[in-house]
Amino acid sequence: MFYDDILGIGSPALSTYIMNSAELTDYLIDDFKSYIDEGYDPDDVKYEIFANRNASTDDLTLSDKNRLEVIISTYYEEKING
Repeated sequence: MFYDDILGIGSPALSTYIMNSAELTDYLIDDFKSYIDEGYDPDDVKYEIFANRNASTDDLTLSDKNRLEVIISTYYEEKING
C-alpha cells in the first residue's frame, strides 16, 4: 500500500505524525477551554484531559506543545483576570 507524503517533507510517517499532532492539539485546546470555562485550573485537569483523549505529550510535536501552552495560558489568564 502506498501512502502519500501529504506535507511534502520527504517522509509519509512524519507527515502523518505532524498532521495528527496538529489535529490533537486543536481538540486539546477545545477541551482545556471547556474545563477552564467550568472553573477548573488547567494544571489540575491536564492529566484527565489527555487521558480522555487517550493521548500524551509524546503525541505532540514541540511546536504543538508550545502552541497548546501559550493558548491555554493566555486563555486562563484572561478568564481569571477578567
